[in-house]
Amino acid sequence: MESECEWEVEHGLQLVFRQGRMLTRVSQYDGHLTESQAEDIPEEQDALMMQYYAKFGRSSNQHT
Repeated sequence: MESECEWEVEHGLQLVFRQGRMLTRVSQYDGHLTESQAEDIPEEQDALMMQYYAKFGRSSNQHT
């Protein structure tokens, strides 16, 4: 889900729900689906993704 800001695109809001189950990222609109992708860090350092995996396990489809 995203919300645009007409006068400054980078100030838009992005909410990412992993497989429609759980909120896994809240950020400015940058197109990245996870914090680990946006920050180029190991996925294990992405707190919201680790919470998701703890609750639902890891799926074979990592990009939805």
